[in-house]
Amino acid sequence: MTIQDPEVVLYQGRELFTNETPLKSLPKKFGFNPESEWTANWRGYVGTWKVEGGNLYLIGIDVHNGCGGPLYELLGRHGGTVLADWYSGRIEAAGTTRQGLVRKMDAHESLLLIVKNGVVEYERYERCRKSVMGSEDIRS
Repeated sequence: MTIQDPEVVLYQGRELFTNETPLKSLPKKFGFNPESEWTANWRGYVGTWKVEGGNLYLIGIDVHNGCGGPLYELLGRHGGTVLADWYSGRIEAAGTTRQGLVRKMDAHESLLLIVKNGVVEYERYERCRKSVMGSEDIRS
């Protein structure tokens, strides 16, 4: 299985990455069904999300085949920021390289969000750093 391009989550000025796909149900509402020729991105797009003021927002989308018209229009109508009120679920994000998501143990920071209709009901952020001895992580 090919490692997938992750979604991007901006949280308190940090760029984190997730394999969750909050846009999964939204494109169907707009007749948007991108196809990808890339095995590294079966969904055909990468969304950029921001957590702010207790809400989850879609702030950008990169569509690989240029068929993002309906979603680009949605973002344009809302000034480039759309409350993700269609999404309810769990998002686990890690601060590592995009490909590093497969090995979450290498993440130097992690974020857990529980979202209901775009509202963040629970969030936990942890930063890890290697101890001086190098054998264990210290969570802060």
